[in-house]
Amino acid sequence: MSSPTAMGAGALLTTILGFGATCAPLPESPAEWTLEGGQTLVEAYGGQAATVVLVLDPSQCFTCANLLSQWLDWRTENPSAFRLVMSRFPEPWERPKLAPLPVDGTLNIPVESRQLPLEVVLTDRSLAYRSRVLRGVSDSELLLALRGRSLIEALEELTEAPEEIGSDSSASSQVRPGEETQ
Repeated sequence: MSSPTAMGAGALLTTILGFGATCAPLPESPAEWTLEGGQTLVEAYGGQAATVVLVLDPSQCFTCANLLSQWLDWRTENPSAFRLVMSRFPEPWERPKLAPLPVDGTLNIPVESRQLPLEVVLTDRSLAYRSRVLRGVSDSELLLALRGRSLIEALEELTEAPEEIGSDSSASSQVRPGEETQ
């Protein structure tokens, strides 16, 4: 007869393996990441007008304050063209500090914080731009391209010459406006 400890460990392992088998893999395209309401990012924010979606882990709001403040400044002049999405609901200790932020949505799928922060531009129901992971970055390529330009002009600049954007061509992933998501 098995010991109660061995039986408990077996049940725990079965539960863990069963849970792992039921978790769907994270979609490769951030445009297909789902929000708490069940819509994907592209369904919720990929309408006719181009929209920037900044996806952050709530803890990154404290470490990426400069990046976030730049986007919030841009949002004041482009309120319908920017959305702030959190990768998870804030922990109780994070809530008071995050309460003033204009959060537009929360993902309902697990995204590792090492994949964030991330900027995507959605338009015409497609992914037009995906930044590299912006950890430790004070200025994003997209924010730099937006200086003195419209969002469409900035996208055109970023997608016309991706090899000039950074020394590591795999660091950014630009998709030409109008291309379908995966």
